[in-house]
Amino acid sequence: MEFKRYKFETQNGTVSYWDNIPDDGVKTAIYLTGGAHSGAVVRKIFSEVPENLRIVSIDFPGRGESDVI
Repeated sequence: MEFKRYKFETQNGTVSYWDNIPDDGVKTAIYLTGGAHSGAVVRKIFSEVPENLRIVSIDFPGRGESDVI
């Protein structure tokens, strides 16, 4: 399963998120965490997700590539 990083601008800065957007996905899950998970931990978690499930993983403000608000 391949994940790509996307970004969008808000009036308070950039928000970054990961999305796998499967072609046949009919359900979407939002991955939220307040912890200090590394990219390796998140990739391990996502490797267990069924191929037909869309996952959106948001970088909260000040985390990953999202701006500090």
